[in-house]
Amino acid sequence: MKIGFMLFFCMLCFNYACNTNTSESKGDLPELSTANIIAGQMYKEQKKLYRSIDSLQLLLPKTCEKFGLNETLVLIAHLGIHSGLPRMVLLNLNGKQVLDSGLVAHGYGEVNFSKTVVFSNQPNSYCSSKGIYKIGAKYKGSFGWSYKLHGLEKTNSKAFERFIVLHPYECVPLTNIFPAYCCNSQGCPMVNPLFMKRLEKRIDGAKKPVMLWVIE
Repeated sequence: MKIGFMLFFCMLCFNYACNTNTSESKGDLPELSTANIIAGQMYKEQKKLYRSIDSLQLLLPKTCEKFGLNETLVLIAHLGIHSGLPRMVLLNLNGKQVLDSGLVAHGYGEVNFSKTVVFSNQPNSYCSSKGIYKIGAKYKGSFGWSYKLHGLEKTNSKAFERFIVLHPYECVPLTNIFPAYCCNSQGCPMVNPLFMKRLEKRIDGAKKPVMLWVIE
């Protein structure tokens, strides 16, 4: 599915949601229901996600080449998007297509639960770190099959030291739960186990290490 088409599809969904309320108020204006408001908020978040991805299109091939990473597959996690929406996106750069997407948790930092992401590169901060990662060795840990992550920028250079990994966890929903929020992690990009299995097939089949780019 091409990225431009995704935006068009989101627009259609939003317009449909805003026209499904048949009740009328004074002046024959449709009532703004809770469902309409939620649909509008969700559309704005999704639009923000795909605009950000579009803005990276020209940078991605050069960045992959610079770090010796796979020049076809790229995984992007936009942690500035509401956590109840699919904000981790797997891209095929050759066809400019979205191959898959799913929810991803961010770190809770200094609080028990954080609705929005706070970034840090410091050990024991329990925060997410933005920047470019190389998805490294696969291993079987306490959460199942996972991948070590190597931070390639100043903003995430301590990721390996902090044991920040890409791993599955049951608390992460498989599908959209907006406006509810996803659970938090201790800084790891944490995904649903079934989504992880889908990612595994792509990552394991790649000839070069795949990039994970965490953005805001």
